[in-house]
Amino acid sequence: MGMTLKRILVPSAYERKLQTDEWIPAFAGMTAKKQSAVMTTKVQTAKTRAAKARKQQQQSPLFNTRNLTMATDTHTSIIRDFIELALEVNALKFGDFTLKSGRQSPYFFNIGEFNTGTALAKLGAFYARKLYDSAIPFDVLLGPAYKGIPLALSTAIAYHHLYNKTIPYCFNRKEIKDHGEGGQWVGRVPTGKIVFIDDVITAGTAFRESMALLEKTPATLGSVLIALNRQESGTGTLSALEEIKKTYEVPVLSLITLDDLIDYLKEHPTLHIHWEKLKNHREKYR
Repeated sequence: MGMTLKRILVPSAYERKLQTDEWIPAFAGMTAKKQSAVMTTKVQTAKTRAAKARKQQQQSPLFNTRNLTMATDTHTSIIRDFIELALEVNALKFGDFTLKSGRQSPYFFNIGEFNTGTALAKLGAFYARKLYDSAIPFDVLLGPAYKGIPLALSTAIAYHHLYNKTIPYCFNRKEIKDHGEGGQWVGRVPTGKIVFIDDVITAGTAFRESMALLEKTPATLGSVLIALNRQESGTGTLSALEEIKKTYEVPVLSLITLDDLIDYLKEHPTLHIHWEKLKNHREKYR
């Protein structure tokens, strides 16, 4: 049986307002009885609004137990839920696509389609859950520019809400800033063990660029976390992720793999028509 996770609610504006006297009206000319009545009404109104805000917060997608796939869910249901979420926001498509590497692919995954607050809240929760369940120690989340930036942000936020732990994040600039605070990094300067967060790693270009920058800091790569492991061979017989794992000797995590997607399609009542193409693609680049 999974553990029960405590939901951490952010104090509403109305609750914070109760802690100040900014809203208290001027009582000049009022009797003590009138002042008391005004105060009672104001406090009751603020409490009612605070209760309403808490209820709305609990009903939001970020706190929806089903959408967050809490600890009571099985590994299989988490995979299914993420695939269905990707299909829902149109981040996962089937057809004939040419990838940046030049390879032809019968499917395409575009994490940029998670482009609303609701979608990002759900996505960040999947990343946070995977990271938490791995029990891998880490200090800072690194989201490479540009697609990795919202991933690191949403994961840090979800981690706080789900596990009540503050997680620093950072991302690199494509061009070094020579004014203001300057520097190559935005957010927490990388220190300790870093989790590299991205959507997919095919050729590994963004990863290598980030590692080159990371070498100039006191931080070290601790793990890699991506949404989809394409399980395709890289420059040699190993997949790009296997090459990273071997070279840097770090764990590589993914929310789903191509094998997971193939298994899902095989049993789907309508999308099973894409199953054979993905299966053949998997065999070709194994």
